[in-house]
Amino acid sequence: MANSKLPQARPGFKTCKRCLLEKPLEDFQYEPRVKSKTTARCRMCLKLGGQEYALAHPEKVKASREKYRTRYPERVRAAQNFTNRRVALERREKRIAAHIPLMEPRETDDGRLCSRCRKRKPTEMFPPNAASKDGISCYCRECTNRIGRQNTKKPAVKKYRRRYMRALALKKYGMTLEEFEAKVKEQDGKCAICKEELKFGTGGCAVDHDHTTNRVRGLLCRLCNVGVGHFRENPELLLRAVAYLRNKSTEDVGD
Repeated sequence: MANSKLPQARPGFKTCKRCLLEKPLEDFQYEPRVKSKTTARCRMCLKLGGQEYALAHPEKVKASREKYRTRYPERVRAAQNFTNRRVALERREKRIAAHIPLMEPRETDDGRLCSRCRKRKPTEMFPPNAASKDGISCYCRECTNRIGRQNTKKPAVKKYRRRYMRALALKKYGMTLEEFEAKVKEQDGKCAICKEELKFGTGGCAVDHDHTTNRVRGLLCRLCNVGVGHFRENPELLLRAVAYLRNKSTEDVGD
């Protein structure tokens, strides 16, 4: 008996139980277990319902999928192979429609094909790559260098490289990046001698250390670090320099 709450559909059409819209039978999924041979909800409503259930019960969905993979591994493998073939065919059709050449063999007598510039070049013009099957990169040296130069201009890459180079430079002092940042915070971001703001970068903040014991004494600005080095880290010479400056300043005032 037809459901009196749903409007009666025309021949070749069916009313979805969820959205209550009249749609062609092609919009409903095939279901051989029911009399009408189609699902009560249309394909779109089935998809939306599945997404809502997955969001509401992610643990149940994950457990169900793992159970199915364990019980039917051959079906999962067949479905993955089918999907891979379908995706490959779709990519092929798109390349043909866009008049893009199809995939060519990587190695020929004319040389090796670069995946970036799509030009054949001698194998010697490709850098080594341990992650590749044949140990040679799929990009030629020219494209590899160009990509590297483009990546170095990205802010995220600049920040990562700055931290990496700083950590690498601190290794010779036996100092980690965390210890360096703690030292900066301890000095309130200022030079330990002149108390000016430290500048971080090339030729900026310097790690002052004892060259005999390699013990880190503090962080200095470039000028203070050069001054301590020119006085050969000798406190007596620094005291003589202080006395000299004071005496000269007194003589200038007396004159």
